[in-house]
Amino acid sequence: LVSVSSITKIKRIDRIIDSLELFLIKNKKINCVWNHIGSGILEEKIKEYSFSKLRHYKNLEVNFLGEISNDKVREFYISNKIDIFINVSEAEGTPVSIMEAMSMGIPAMGPNIGGISELITDQSGYLLPENPTIQEIAEGLERMLVLSKNKNIRINAKRLIRARFSAEKNYKTFIHEITSLN
Repeated sequence: LVSVSSITKIKRIDRIIDSLELFLIKNKKINCVWNHIGSGILEEKIKEYSFSKLRHYKNLEVNFLGEISNDKVREFYISNKIDIFINVSEAEGTPVSIMEAMSMGIPAMGPNIGGISELITDQSGYLLPENPTIQEIAEGLERMLVLSKNKNIRINAKRLIRARFSAEKNYKTFIHEITSLN
């Protein structure tokens, strides 16, 4: 499991922690690693909260990796087996963090806000409700655990990003549309 965001109130990292706890209570035999990439004003509070809530779970490893470059994030995706990308923000545009993960074949889950529904479909991940409860996020994790084992969901995530968000393809289309206006 990986999340990438600043650690601020709007990103609701505490909900990831709470939903992980609920997930682990129900799934005691599943070994889980959660890596969070990013830092922010609430970093120390979130680390403390995570430790207080999750330290008793021997089947969980939590890593706060801090702020790292895009190249290092890409290397991390290549070097580690990642089943799920998670976002539970209360506000987003079209998150580049989700696009980057999906471009590496990592299925994503996130709330139906901003442009997230343009990225996450039934074929590429799991779309949460706009303001998901802890229970809904935990259930989403369970569903994603099953989905991530399906090779097609990973292929579809990659294809969707290439088809809809390829800068090279979109720039050419944009230039063609602009030049054809004359």
